[in-house]
Amino acid sequence: MKYLDKDILFVFNALKKNDISKEKFKKEALDNIKDTNIFKLINDKINYPDTDNILSCIPYTLKDNISTKDIITTAGLNTLKNYVPVYNATCYEKLSSKGAIMIGKPIRDELETSVKKDLVSYAIGTDTFGEIRNTSVVGYKPSYGLISRYGVFAYASSFDHVGIYAKNVLDATLVVDEIKGYDKKDMTSINDMDDIKLKDYLNNNVNGKKIFYIKELINDQHYMKEIIDKIKTLGIEIYEESIDINLLNAIKPVHDMISLAELSSNTSNLTGIIFGDANKNGNINDMMKKHRSESLTSTMKRKLIMGSYILQKENINNYFINAKKVRRLIVNTFNNLFNNYDALILPILSNKDNNSNNHLLIGNLGGYPSITVNINKMPISVNITGKYKEDGKALNIASYIEKLFNKEDKK
Repeated sequence: MKYLDKDILFVFNALKKNDISKEKFKKEALDNIKDTNIFKLINDKINYPDTDNILSCIPYTLKDNISTKDIITTAGLNTLKNYVPVYNATCYEKLSSKGAIMIGKPIRDELETSVKKDLVSYAIGTDTFGEIRNTSVVGYKPSYGLISRYGVFAYASSFDHVGIYAKNVLDATLVVDEIKGYDKKDMTSINDMDDIKLKDYLNNNVNGKKIFYIKELINDQHYMKEIIDKIKTLGIEIYEESIDINLLNAIKPVHDMISLAELSSNTSNLTGIIFGDANKNGNINDMMKKHRSESLTSTMKRKLIMGSYILQKENINNYFINAKKVRRLIVNTFNNLFNNYDALILPILSNKDNNSNNHLLIGNLGGYPSITVNINKMPISVNITGKYKEDGKALNIASYIEKLFNKEDKK
């Protein structure tokens, strides 16, 4: 029997009952990675502690922008191609202490693939643009600050979240329960959810729960009507709400404006002096110019130029400050709706490049908990986004929807 296509709880129980040894299970995971050649296996010799934790010996992949001591971490940047961190990110430190096995550090698309192809049980990534939730597996972005970002290379600090790719809602929840919690090394870390076990919410009764959808964001009326009608059989009440189209159209440009400015600031240390292999001789300005010209891609250069332009003294009020004001208008609009509802349901089209999925940015703008689940035999998935710090409610609703549409469990 193969075990990597099973959920975490199944594998945990199998290991506990010695149906499979930890050594054999680890070998299965490593052999699968080597056979596929989807990404470079970098961690076949590191030993993690043998614990009784539910994640002990469970293999996972970690995005290559999360710091791992003594393991090359590049964030996909040429300027960091030889960078070896001297410290661990908090989320990686927590997983390692529990015996979880990190066996590879791919960038974005390979994270999803590693889970979808059953190479690992789950993957840890970052969500700045909705990327974790724009997925063909389960993607969960917790409330902002629930998981420490210490050791995570910042892109846009006010939008960045650590999140999970998983096979199902339960697996995603189990992983977050193990890595969430206050961290004094992260100034945005929240400290009032440490004692909450999110998995305890999954089986709560959803009868009478109220969720809403946004009329202007429903692009495929046929499929969404079918999905909504079926969800109603759970006893969930679903309502239609309308939001000013101008405000909805502002979501993407507001996110772009703020994220470009924050990126420009966050990458100001990529000069080749602290990181990289720039020639340290000669004029410092010429050295940095040469290093950035040669090591950064044209896309990154364009983003940094735009971010710097936005932050210039003569532009900052017109662009950056006004974008933050509109962000507040958008967040206030959704906060008011969440005062009357338990969650928002959003359609996710299967085409990842389609701008119709830009509404996932709502979760980043407000720091809301947000999880995407797949709908069997349909070309769309659904995303459930909840009120800030009410991850349990969002996961509860998502879990029932997942079970409703995906009753054919893997054998």
